[in-house]
Order: sequence, then C-alpha cells, then structure tokens
Amino acid sequence: MTILLDQLKKISTFAFLLAILFFVNILFNVNFKWSGISLIVRVYIFLFSFFMIYNFSLIEIEEKKKEYREKYGRLGAYYLFVAARLVPFVIIYAITVIFTLIDYIGRPGWFINSIIDLLKGKYANMVIYSLILLIILKIRRDPLITIPLFLAASMFYLLVLDKMIYNYSSEGIAISIIKIVKYIMFVFLLIFEFFFEKKKIKIPAIVGTIFGILIHCIVTVLIYLFYIFSPAGSHAQLKSARLLLHSGFSFPFTTMVDEARKQKAPYVVRDVITYSELYKLKINMSDGEWENIISESSLATVELICTYLMDMNKLLSYEVLMAYAEKKSSIHDKQLAISEHFVKYMALYVPDKREDFQNRISRGNIVLMLWGIQVLGEARSRESMPFLINCLTDMNTEISVAAYRTLTEITGIDPAQKENFHANIPAVIGRFRQFYLDYRKGLQ
Repeated sequence: MTILLDQLKKISTFAFLLAILFFVNILFNVNFKWSGISLIVRVYIFLFSFFMIYNFSLIEIEEKKKEYREKYGRLGAYYLFVAARLVPFVIIYAITVIFTLIDYIGRPGWFINSIIDLLKGKYANMVIYSLILLIILKIRRDPLITIPLFLAASMFYLLVLDKMIYNYSSEGIAISIIKIVKYIMFVFLLIFEFFFEKKKIKIPAIVGTIFGILIHCIVTVLIYLFYIFSPAGSHAQLKSARLLLHSGFSFPFTTMVDEARKQKAPYVVRDVITYSELYKLKINMSDGEWENIISESSLATVELICTYLMDMNKLLSYEVLMAYAEKKSSIHDKQLAISEHFVKYMALYVPDKREDFQNRISRGNIVLMLWGIQVLGEARSRESMPFLINCLTDMNTEISVAAYRTLTEITGIDPAQKENFHANIPAVIGRFRQFYLDYRKGLQ
C-alpha cells in the first residue's frame, strides 16, 4: 500500500537509529550488564513511537477513504484502516517485543521468561500511550494545548485507570475482567477514532467486545501452554502458574504448594498462602514441612505463615519456633521485636510454656528479650508479672521501658504516669507487686 510505504519512509532514518541502539543494547547486556543503556533505548522507543503516531495522524482520512473506496470498492476503508491505524500499533508492539527480548539477555531462561512477561503485559502501556496521543491529535489543537492534554491523559490512565484499579481490586476473576475491559476499550477506541460515526457506535462496541475477549483468551491459552510444557519447578512454570492464579484460575495451586515444599522460596510461600485465602483452598502440608519452611524463611515470610497458621488453629513445635527466634536474635535482627504476627502466634504457647519461655529469653540478648516481653504482653500473662517486674530494674533502658509498657497492658494501670514518676522507681514497682498479690489472692 502506497500510503503505508510513504509513512514508513518518513521514519526510516529514526528506525535505522533504533536498530543501532538495539545492537548497542545487546553488546552492553552481554558484556557489561549496565541498565543505563536499556533506559536510553526505552526513552528513544517512546519518542520513536510518538513520532510515528504523529506522522500517521496527519493523514487526511476522509479523503483517503474516498480514494480507497474507488480503488478497492467496499473493502477500501478497511484496507486503509489496516494501513493507517492497525500497522503503526503492530510496529510499536513489535518494537516492544524486540526490546524486551534484548533486555532479558543473560538471564536464566531469557526467551521463555521474556515472552511470559510480555503476555503479562510488560511494557504494553507503550501502545496505550500511543493510542492516547492519536486520539488527542485527532482534535487538531494547538501544541500548547495538545501536549499538556496528552500528559494529563497519560497520567490519569497510569495513576487512576491502571494503578489504582489494580491496587483496589482483589486478585482472581476481577483481574481477568479488568484486562478484558482494557482490551475492549483499546479495540473500540481504535476503530471508533478511525470511522467516527456516532450513529454506528454499536459496531465498534461489538467488534471491540469480541476482539477484547478473544485477545484475553489467546493470552490466557498461551500462558497455560507455558505452564504445562515448562519443566517442573522451573522459573517459567512458577511464573506462568502465578499469572494463572492471579487471573482467577485455581488449578495451578497444587503446583505452587509442591514447589513451596521443595524450594522453600519466600515468594512461593507467600503466593501459596495468598491464593489459599483467595480461593479458600487448604494447604496440604504437614507440621514438619511448615517447620522446615519457617526455619529457612525471613521474618516477613514467617509473619505471613503465622497469620495462616492462626487462622487454621494449627500449632507447630514450640522448640522449632524458639530456635528460630533465638537464631534471628543472634544476628541482631531488630525486626524480631516488632514482628506483629509472630509475636501473636508465640503468645499462644505462653500458658503451657511460660517458665521455659521466660528462662530462655532471660538468657538471650537484648533483641530476644525485647521480643519475649512483647510476647508476654500479647499473652496477657499475669503469671509473668514477677518476671516483668524484675525487668523494670534492668540496667538497659529499652528493657525496663518495654517491661513497663507490657505491665500496663496486662494490668490496665499506669502508676508512673498517674503519679508523674519514672517507670522503675520503688513506688511504681510496689504498685505492680500489690496488683499481682491481689490477683493471687483472688485465685485462692
């Protein structure tokens, strides 16, 4: 088609420069691993895409429609649509695919992983921004209006229609619906912008709906094929399984559970727990398997695991959990003392293991001591008051302050604040001891 060749000639020099940048990008990714070149190439792709869209927007569509109808008959308008609208976006997406493949060079399973990420929608916003520019250029406004309008529309799409919707939408079928709607809107706007006949808005709406659903189905099938044909336990299989779970399909869940057992990787464990809650599925793991995972996990992962275990009313080995806390304290991981769910979970053991628990935290370092005091406070253990009262006199201010805070939580009284005293003076200590004695008398 002459019109297509004419437009491609206009961008041939810029396409040649893009090819050079791609070549340089390959060299740097293979030899130097410097991400700066990839960033430069991506910025250039934006400029190249916008320049191409600008050139195609200058085509006098109505005049060309008449010309193409005379030349090709009833199909002329559709030939023009392909040449003037569809092909530019195909080129932009093809460039995005090439860039992604180059950007992943040197990574394990670079080809499969890059394709899966493309199916996920990586860099797909390049096409959306180009469509926004095309629609705004259709208005034929002054650049002083067009440029701010384009920037505002792009930011609105990125921050509201994209980020905000995904952030406030739960995973599962809602994600698939959002993706389908985005595909439908893209096809609808592309067709409606070209034909722009208000009386025939139903046609682009119907076509957009059909193609939007079809595109989503094709993408989902391709992800499914990667899932079933990738080697068991491979990064590609796990990534495709996660995408399917993310989009509302629960059947890869057993695969994720098996890999959580084998790999104990934090991100796999997090996914297993997240999707078990989403799809109301039971995680078929023994206590020993959970204990092995906890022993090798970060505190962030253990926090999530403890939330799940409490929901399931499942108690693991006290010894294993204490050994984990002692190991974390030995490397002075201060996150231990503020680990909300791990503290709540360990508080469940205090009624039966109180004496051993107190002995072990008293022999530990300050991190373990602060964490243990938090656990006793969470357990609301009045039997632990003598131990905590002794902690009030500790030379370390952090321990005495933590002990006082815990005692106020257990007793509901705040003698230091009421009397304007320090937390560790005899009067305050005496007030807590009297409270404990009264408590013990009430039990007799």
